Amino acid sequence: MSKKYALKRIALVAISALGFGLMSVVPANAAAAAVTALTASIKSGASDNTLTIGSAQGSALGLTYNVYTRHSTVALADIQMTITSEGDTTAGFRQLVVAAGTTTSVGSTAPTVYIKTAALTSGTATSLANSASDADAPGQASGVASSTALTAFTASASGTSYVVWNDGIIASSGLGSTGAENELYTSTEAYVVLNIIQTSAEAVTVSLDNASTTIAARVNQQVSITPTGDYTSLTTGSASHPTMRIAASITSQPSGSLIYQR
Repeated sequence: MSKKYALKRIALVAISALGFGLMSVVPANAAAAAVTALTASIKSGASDNTLTIGSAQGSALGLTYNVYTRHSTVALADIQMTITSEGDTTAGFRQLVVAAGTTTSVGSTAPTVYIKTAALTSGTATSLANSASDADAPGQASGVASSTALTAFTASASGTSYVVWNDGIIASSGLGSTGAENELYTSTEAYVVLNIIQTSAEAVTVSLDNASTTIAARVNQQVSITPTGDYTSLTTGSASHPTMRIAASITSQPSGSLIYQR
């Protein structure tokens, strides 16, 4: 083999190797993908059987939900989040931060009490839980330190606001946002606001639709109820409501009288 021929073969091998090297870079650059949806729901079989959620209000990547409970707190695991996007290798992709406040408050000052979830699976509703191994969170290898981790949602009559956001990811592209994972919300990140509202029972006085002073005339009568409290607190678009629990009693009626819903 001549020296000239050998050099040509070496050059060809080098170019081929370089070509394969360039090809291997393309998938990494193409991996970033936009976040198309971030939604909230109630876990099936939730520990709180009074828990209900209103219809989402707002834009696809900035939704607000009213969550109703008869209790003073709501377990994190009773709330599920679903994030939808293609796969990505960007640090923090599909991880969510949860903290009390508004987008304005958590956008200006990083919360000190919060959780950061592990990466969610696209399109899969997942209960909220703190990641025990996220190295970007306070506590480093052990995730958010126990003294600063959010342990439950607090409910109030006027509603306690919490923000859930995809920290560090530009929703429109899937690329890392300014500041990356810093527990600060920025306007390019997908988010959900949860208003946790504690409801209460309300007494309602009712009367027969056709007033009568005789017992016989009251047979087969109807009673109209005008709901208050839980029902009238609902916002427009709360399609999954209302749920009403009605307790009633009958007095001074013929033996065997019944009350039933129609």
